[in-house]
Amino acid sequence: MAVSGKAGRPFSWIFATFENNEAQLMSTQDIKSEIRKSLDRVPDQVLRDILEYLRQAENQPLERIQLARHLREIIAEDTELLARLAK
Repeated sequence: MAVSGKAGRPFSWIFATFENNEAQLMSTQDIKSEIRKSLDRVPDQVLRDILEYLRQAENQPLERIQLARHLREIIAEDTELLARLAK
């Protein structure tokens, strides 16, 4: 499930870095450090969208964030099946 900013741009790419449980192997400090490094490399036009996304995430209950994450994983795993069902 992709969350979109005001301009309708998907944020699903934000989570690509943490696939295969990479985030679970890193400490909170390591993750924050990697986020800072990544922010230095993304195009300036994307920074406002990232800030908006982070502010939205701050205001969401943990249960809702986990539900969205699980749904995103299901969709990523079953893309082919969902495409067939949509036909």
